[in-house]
Amino acid sequence: MNMGKQLQLQQNKCTLLTQRREPQEEEELWTNTDRVLYGPVASRRLGESIGINLFPDRKICSYNCVYCDVGLSKYNNKKYVEFEKISQLFEDQIIPIKEKFQNDLIKIDYFTFCGNGEDLDHPDFEKIYYFIRDILNELFPEIPTAILTNGANLANPKNIKIINEMDVNFIKLDAGDEKTFLRINRPQNHNIWELLINNLKYIKNLRLETAIVDSEKYSNLASLHSNYIDLIHIYEKLENLKEIYLHNIDYPTPDKNIRLIGIEELEELADFIAKKVKIPVYVLCSRVNFRER
Repeated sequence: MNMGKQLQLQQNKCTLLTQRREPQEEEELWTNTDRVLYGPVASRRLGESIGINLFPDRKICSYNCVYCDVGLSKYNNKKYVEFEKISQLFEDQIIPIKEKFQNDLIKIDYFTFCGNGEDLDHPDFEKIYYFIRDILNELFPEIPTAILTNGANLANPKNIKIINEMDVNFIKLDAGDEKTFLRINRPQNHNIWELLINNLKYIKNLRLETAIVDSEKYSNLASLHSNYIDLIHIYEKLENLKEIYLHNIDYPTPDKNIRLIGIEELEELADFIAKKVKIPVYVLCSRVNFRER
């Protein structure tokens, strides 16, 4: 094998990411769904991350993913916490975080919008975001912001603007075709697929996050080996796609039949994708398997 070909193969392999320390269950979202701020969480992607949750009283999400760590969605139970209460809770909870940070009791690498559902589903998301942004700029000017979102609200240009303002974004894409997407993510709007994949092209430095799901009833493995790669090529040509992140389901899920895919199998899939695309592919590997606890 010539040196050029060998170098190309070396470049087209996935990279494993894990936490700098062992994560604790009491800091994770599913044990803190009643809070607006939680953590710091030992993140595989973002180091020590303080989570921002706009649904501290119930899960609200435009998806009903079969593997969701905070349970199933109830589409007929969308009672939102009002802006005034969210803002007050945020102000109350940010003060002790600031004190701990100043006294070197905690480390913070990111503030991350990642809530008990889909934060962008909140009807006052824009107002809440700019309120939170202004406080964070005042109290933590050196710490960047990130968002994890399902992408269902990208039809709103204001949401795209906000996502592009943040330092880092991760947008869920668990399939390369509509049929698999509907089976795995079960969106409230069954006609959202084309809207989602078309609006992803407007996200700058797009990072796609993909859960690897497999059971007798639910699986996206076939789609990830085929149609998914075709979609990746579209965003590569647009030059807005920065990275791909794959992860297994190593936390409690509503469907107990979803199997835990091992890291070797996950790496094999990631390497297969990496050899087909030109952008970095990462495997998120947790130090702790919470499904066994």
